[in-house]
Amino acid sequence: MKKTYIICTILVVLVLAAGVAGFLLTGNAATEAEDAQGAVYRIYNRMLDNAARSSVTVTEDGVVVGTYTLGQLGVLADTQAAVDACFQEDDRMDPKQFAGLSVKEKLRWNEQPHPQNPTAAVPLQNLDLYEAMEDLVLIPRTQAQNAYAELVDGVYMVHEEVPGTVLQAPQVQAALARAMESMTITADAPTEIRFEVTDSPDCYLPPEKTVANTFFDFPAMLAEDIRDMTVTVDFHGSVETLTQEQLRQVLKTSEKGSVLVDGDALRAVIGQWAAQYKAGNTPYLLDAYVGGVKPIDFLTVDYDVDEAGLFDLLSETLPDMEDAALEAPWLCWRKGEAFTLGEEYVEIDIPNQVMTYFKDGEVFLSTDVVTGASWGYPTPPGLYKVENKDTNCWLSGEDYNVHVDYWVGFIGYNIGIHDAKWRTKFGGENYVKNGSHGCVNTPSEAMTQLYEAIEVGVPVLVYGK
Repeated sequence: MKKTYIICTILVVLVLAAGVAGFLLTGNAATEAEDAQGAVYRIYNRMLDNAARSSVTVTEDGVVVGTYTLGQLGVLADTQAAVDACFQEDDRMDPKQFAGLSVKEKLRWNEQPHPQNPTAAVPLQNLDLYEAMEDLVLIPRTQAQNAYAELVDGVYMVHEEVPGTVLQAPQVQAALARAMESMTITADAPTEIRFEVTDSPDCYLPPEKTVANTFFDFPAMLAEDIRDMTVTVDFHGSVETLTQEQLRQVLKTSEKGSVLVDGDALRAVIGQWAAQYKAGNTPYLLDAYVGGVKPIDFLTVDYDVDEAGLFDLLSETLPDMEDAALEAPWLCWRKGEAFTLGEEYVEIDIPNQVMTYFKDGEVFLSTDVVTGASWGYPTPPGLYKVENKDTNCWLSGEDYNVHVDYWVGFIGYNIGIHDAKWRTKFGGENYVKNGSHGCVNTPSEAMTQLYEAIEVGVPVLVYGK
């Protein structure tokens, strides 16, 4: 009986020990489940926090336009929902609440698989890029320039198009959305991506006309410019205007846009003018210092249009496609030989009482003078040349004997140009009643300059009455 009691006691002890052991094991498993759920919950919270702190930085040409959170881009709520979907409801339960569950519920949770390194894609169905696009629009921008052709120095130059910076908003938004497609949320750190606007090749509004898509019709451009072009040629006061038809015959374009002159067509036009304006046995036309072109009746010449010179002048002028008023160059003949006053000569204008000395084609000096008295001793008009020059001279006649410092004679030693210290007034009407005995009285300062510069042989043209 005693033996049986002992055995029963041992069995009871063993059963109690097994129960205690089972209880302890179950408690440990529940604790481990709580720890594991807490770890998963922390991952979940880090992902939510990282979603809130994830951002997209937009740059243009490397310059930051702005940085935008998922909340500003309108996708935070959807992203948080995507994070939620990575976890079961019990995974997202607050650990304190989880601790209040039954052991059985905890053990059941522990037997299920749980995310270790979850990743949530950022949903873009509600993506709102308004704020980012608004910042991009506020940046000052330049319009794209179309390719165009321009006449420069006789050539229609084609200028390539110039890209602008005006945004094509739909293309930029689409490119930004594509850049965000790979955006995911993890527990490690917030996700940050950079979007460079210019990485999208069609981000800017392109020029409408480019060198590639535009045909530049140079002949048509030339024809259009001819309509607005006026070129005249003055033939000793008679003005000829090149007609549009003549210009169309004379001007052409090369394949590369150069404006070319059709030499044969231009020579034909010039030839017609030359035949029309050829003049023989006609007064020499002097481009006078005072009053412009004047006919010199006593100097008879023949005029031919300088066809070669006019051809060169027009060939140089016409390709510029600009308005021009030209003077025809002339060939002047006297007694069968080419005639010109040259680059150096003296012009004595009796009516205006002005003497002008041209040297190297420029006015060296111009001064008022007093010429011969119109009532008795007029200075004789004619074409002469300097025959002599002298200093410290006495000039004598029937009723005068005067000293001059400088003398330049053009009719022997009888008529010349000299200073006249006894005069206080030059020019005007002095010569009518108080003129010289035929010489050209000149102020001392001007006479000194003339004497020092002029040489024997220089032409002297005296004209007028």
